[in-house]
Amino acid sequence: MAGKLRDLDGWLRNRLRYCIWHDWKKPERKRKNLIRLGVDPDHAYAFSRTRKGGWELLRVRF
Repeated sequence: MAGKLRDLDGWLRNRLRYCIWHDWKKPERKRKNLIRLGVDPDHAYAFSRTRKGGWELLRVRF
């Protein structure tokens, strides 16, 4: 049971990250918010301009 709850918790956290990412909408807003969260500016720019969807992008840990 603990393993299933851990998997569910991981999925829910990823879904919440996706919803926040999707809510930011514009690349410039994504870049600024990533920098505020502590991502270095070069990586923030690359992540904000990617054509991958939010769900795929969030597999990569910042």
